[in-house]
Amino acid sequence: MYIERVTLSDAGIYSCVAYDAFAKCQKKVSALLQVSQRAKIEDICGIPKVGTPSKDIPIMQHGKIVGGHNALKGAYPWQVMLWEPNLKSFCGGSLLNERWIATAAHCFINYKGLKWDRIVIKIGKYDREYDSEDEEFTTGIADPSSIVVHPAYDKKTFDNDLALVRLREHVRFTDYILPVCLGDRNLGETLLSPATGGHSIQMGTVTGWGKLKENGPTPRYLQEIRLPIVDQKTCMATSDYPVTRNMFCAGYPQEILGDACQGDSGGPFLMSNRNRWYLIGIVSWGEGCGKANKYGFYTRIPNYLSWIKGIMKT
Repeated sequence: MYIERVTLSDAGIYSCVAYDAFAKCQKKVSALLQVSQRAKIEDICGIPKVGTPSKDIPIMQHGKIVGGHNALKGAYPWQVMLWEPNLKSFCGGSLLNERWIATAAHCFINYKGLKWDRIVIKIGKYDREYDSEDEEFTTGIADPSSIVVHPAYDKKTFDNDLALVRLREHVRFTDYILPVCLGDRNLGETLLSPATGGHSIQMGTVTGWGKLKENGPTPRYLQEIRLPIVDQKTCMATSDYPVTRNMFCAGYPQEILGDACQGDSGGPFLMSNRNRWYLIGIVSWGEGCGKANKYGFYTRIPNYLSWIKGIMKT
């Protein structure tokens, strides 16, 4: 039995009776259906139910995680994989609610041979190689109904590198599929402010299935890495390319300590506040993977909260 568009009034005991062809015997099965109010996104976002994001992770070229390690399954239930038959796993993203995903604009504009109508969104994914029996009940597959690239995206400079994907059907939340928080601009800017004086370094977490090193292999399992936020002046001074107010950079000055790499593009840069995880950045671009005095660059999500929330209302 299947009940579509269930309401509170549908709660109760349901019974199904089956008879044999001659109506000589029958079997009855009953079940209790309990219906509760749909959870508000702000109440459940950013709080994993299974697994815990590490706060002590090792040390991210154009979208990567170098120097990271395997995340715990279920620790990042908002992580999504963008998949296409030709490119396979080509980008990451973040689940914002039952219908919308945030990722990078360049995932759709800058990839040659990408066919938009063949893109599949894999949600709750952990093992990149295949859908194992263990993942059968934790992974969801969704088709996009529309892709909204930020109207001011510049494919040369990667400014405004942001896109939203609307799913054809609502996602059902589980222990392994939950949204990340967006928060407000004040919180985002506070978290992004580089440490000064005696304050501790501001750290964020990046996750994805990108290459483990430049021109290297891709990992089987979802990777995570903790990275320090770098002040904007240093970001600009160390880059050979334009750095705009819509970007921030993070990483280590030492070679190979940690960075994002090819395949991590579109994935989240996360920061924790009061035991909730917030989407603060999106993996955008970089100059190599884990190179000395070169940092990974991220789309500055606090600058786009009004645009994101406006699009999600449509």
